Amino acid sequence: YDYVCSESMRSLNYLSMKYNLCVGNGILTCENIDQAYNRSHVDKGNKGGSAAKAALALVKIKKNFRI
Repeated sequence: YDYVCSESMRSLNYLSMKYNLCVGNGILTCENIDQAYNRSHVDKGNKGGSAAKAALALVKIKKNFRI
């Protein structure tokens, strides 16, 4: 679990730096099915929806600044 979490972040950071990209992270790092449900369910935490909204906000910023 800890290895997968840290390597996922390390790899995303690497891609961001290598290709000069803004990379969002919507990976749920859950220790069990209850955590996954509470973080992903629309009526609970809905972390996936939050990650998607953040990505769309970054697209809008990029368009506004024409970068």
